[in-house]
Amino acid sequence: MDRRLFVVALAAGVIAAASAWKMTREPTPQPRAEDLVFPLPAPGFELPDQTSRAVRFGAFLGRHEMFVVFFSAEDGVEHSAVLNLLREHREELERRGTKVFGISTALPQENIGVTQIDDSGPERSQSRGKYPFSLLTDLDRSVHRGWGRVSGDGETPLTGVFFVDRAGLVNSRDGKPAPLFDPLKFISDYLKGGS
Repeated sequence: MDRRLFVVALAAGVIAAASAWKMTREPTPQPRAEDLVFPLPAPGFELPDQTSRAVRFGAFLGRHEMFVVFFSAEDGVEHSAVLNLLREHREELERRGTKVFGISTALPQENIGVTQIDDSGPERSQSRGKYPFSLLTDLDRSVHRGWGRVSGDGETPLTGVFFVDRAGLVNSRDGKPAPLFDPLKFISDYLKGGS
């Protein structure tokens, strides 16, 4: 047999084997651009808390790690598994300097019913009562929109949990903050020192 013919036949066999191997393999999924998550500066906002005092989120950016929890006004803060977990670990969060902000469309007077406020001093302050963090009211849903927490109709508020690092960055997708995929696990790992 001609040597050139042998080389061609061998090359054809190698190509056929490689093609068969490639066709039987599961393709490695490539990330889609809309699935990629990048850290971006967290959107700022100013909302009234349960005492109707304005809370400016930007005052905490770059100084604290923060959890921003959008909860259902209809269900109430008492039914938020995330806020209840954070409440249970308030001492650890305080020790770490971590801030928590709960946001819903509930009125301040609805939120004040689940917190304890100390009116004895010159300034109203939260005690270490039921929910020892700010429960903020977003009646016009502008903050919900800015954080991508409204449904397709642009009006129905959605729940979601976000982590903002000490640099003021939050994981984002398509220019909007991306909620944590498994917030309860993330918080548990965070409390163990794993974040």
